[in-house]
Amino acid sequence: MPGKLETFRTEWATFAVCACILAAVLIYENQREYGAIKTREQERLTAVASVSEYMIVTQLEKIGATLGNLRDTFSPPALMQGLHDRSSALSTAARLKILATAMTSVRSLDIIDASGTILASNFDEHVGQNAAGQECFTTAHDRPADDILYISSPFNSTFGDLTVNMTKCLIAPDGSFAGLVTASIDPKFFRAIMTAVLYAPNSWARLVHGSGTVLLWVPEWQGLVGRNLAIPGTFFTRHIESGLPSALFEGKSYAANEESLLILQTVQSPNLKLSPPLILGVGRDTRAIFQYWHHNVRVSIAIFCLVFLAGATALTGSQRWRRKTRLHSERMGYELRSVRTELESFFSISPNLLGIADLHGVCQKLNPAWEKAMGYAAGELEGRQCTELFHPDDRQAASDALADIASGKTLSDFVARFRHRDGSYRYLEWSAAGHDGLIYAAAHDITARRETERHLHELAYHDRLTGLPNRTLFFDRLSQSLSGAKRSQKRLGILFIDLDGFKKINDEHGHDAGDTVLRTVAERLVETVRATDTVARMGGDEFVIILHELEGRDGAVLVTRKILAAVTPEIPLSDALACSVGASIGISIYPEHGADMDSLLMAADMAMYLSKKKGRNGFAFAGEDRQPETGVGLGETHVVGVAEIDEQHTEMFALANRLCATLQDGDDLVGGSLFKVMLAYTEYHFATELRLMLQHGYPNRKAHDAEHERLVLELRRFGPEMGDRDVQFLRDFFRTWLLEHILEHDKALGAFLRGLQKPAEAGA
Repeated sequence: MPGKLETFRTEWATFAVCACILAAVLIYENQREYGAIKTREQERLTAVASVSEYMIVTQLEKIGATLGNLRDTFSPPALMQGLHDRSSALSTAARLKILATAMTSVRSLDIIDASGTILASNFDEHVGQNAAGQECFTTAHDRPADDILYISSPFNSTFGDLTVNMTKCLIAPDGSFAGLVTASIDPKFFRAIMTAVLYAPNSWARLVHGSGTVLLWVPEWQGLVGRNLAIPGTFFTRHIESGLPSALFEGKSYAANEESLLILQTVQSPNLKLSPPLILGVGRDTRAIFQYWHHNVRVSIAIFCLVFLAGATALTGSQRWRRKTRLHSERMGYELRSVRTELESFFSISPNLLGIADLHGVCQKLNPAWEKAMGYAAGELEGRQCTELFHPDDRQAASDALADIASGKTLSDFVARFRHRDGSYRYLEWSAAGHDGLIYAAAHDITARRETERHLHELAYHDRLTGLPNRTLFFDRLSQSLSGAKRSQKRLGILFIDLDGFKKINDEHGHDAGDTVLRTVAERLVETVRATDTVARMGGDEFVIILHELEGRDGAVLVTRKILAAVTPEIPLSDALACSVGASIGISIYPEHGADMDSLLMAADMAMYLSKKKGRNGFAFAGEDRQPETGVGLGETHVVGVAEIDEQHTEMFALANRLCATLQDGDDLVGGSLFKVMLAYTEYHFATELRLMLQHGYPNRKAHDAEHERLVLELRRFGPEMGDRDVQFLRDFFRTWLLEHILEHDKALGAFLRGLQKPAEAGA
């Protein structure tokens, strides 16, 4: 039987090549999946580390700013002259207690003189102690610098956990060391920050002192807090030696004792100069990361072994059979068909979308996976031009890709929309190559991944309830619109809308009814304005509209009247129940009422409050009905009925009037000091209300406290621009800033607290 041995060798070589191709495809797909998983995990870890660093830096900047303010207030020689006086020391201690209460990230605040004696503290037992032997004192004493925020080595606190002191030096006029102000951080606060950003049960985060000592580890692992990582060869040491702000490591973690993927990031900020630095680490067990990938690898190996053994068995049996027969040519053809059948089986069972087309894009053959994924029955697309089935917007890109393959290039990771049999389009990711006048392509459906990405983008920039742009997207569009208005010298209008009667609907019919009202109002607003205008929800029942290329005040009035007419009709809540709301609208116009975003929004906001005072369900322009006033005062309608709260309200408005009068006289220096006093007293007042709410179990405490945080933030933002505002503007600001809060929140708190006191009074 001439040529039989060579034929057998050829068959085995062919089988080996097919097996290698199959192995290469499986290895390529698994390697690509491994790289994608690793890249995605690195992006997640980097994002978590960035968010954690931002939150930690924010708190450290607050602590640094507080220490800086204390240092400026008690700068030498006032430190020695003032704090050694008992009455001054008691007053300073009271202020430190207020600051420590307001700053949840700080436990203690101490002021120490040059000899190491603690002159003032929010803890009475600290006063009089000598800290000259403590590291936080000796480090600052040996190398004093007024721009460094010193961080002590971690030490065990009296609360039973590990903490650090953060210190700033007091420098005498001659440049010598005069003492320091120091704060000990609350590890529980920073642990809560780091816990909040962990995205998987097997992920972890740690905060390490620059000396290598582990300060925090979440979730808590036995024996890790306090461990020293400054050992040659550890990830920590390698990160410090690299000098880079951020570094990615993969391998055996010395501290966690597991194979980990780890991001180490040096906590830093342009506003901070830490000595030594803090190192933030975020990691995850690689076994958990690649668990599903390992499963897929085992499945791929099993498939390869099954196909290989089946093919080898079939080929061996074929050759043995042919050795026993004299019909060499017939048997040879039979065995070739047998091998072809095995390859067809692989083509048929593959879960990926496999296809063959000619160089012109005419479909020759598709595997059965197409029917399951895209709805096309076997042979339905054969002979059709494939490019016609791509989305019209992607058709040119598909034609260009086809031309590249015809020229000998290999296609990979090409994403385009392909028409499903039901008429919809699915995102497919393609890999293809040409051979012997044919194109061999593989694709898989990534529509779900694209939809997830689109949904995440939607959540980031749109309000979940109404679908309108949220605050982030609104400010981005307002910035662009304002820039366009400046270039084209056109007017731009801002409508600040607050719903009238919404709170009553929420209270009487529940939050579901309130949500229905908000969605309906949002739809009516969008239908009323032009497509080029922007409607955004700022939170609660507040909406803001940007009117582009406005034709003066008349144009704003016309749109506003349409909005009032659209909002007021009844809103059905159920088959038998309906409600209605009104709208108070404040209007500001660029450039008449401001040339920047903050000025325009503030003007529209104040105009909205003016509209409410005029009778609600109406509108007012910024600057209307502004009469000179002698000051900001409290009326009978603003009495809460709780003596402690009313007395503090009176003091706050006295401070506001003093501040306005000082700025009117042009004394910006004294005005700046009064503003700091008012800010501190405001935080003290809000701490008093929080204490009463916690003490008596006030049910709306969270919402009330969140409003406090918003007011403090608004006051802090307003502080730097006070000197640029006229006195009437300042009075309007303080009036709307707190009076509305008293009416909407403090009155309810007062009624609750008075209700608790009535039984006691009756018993007396």
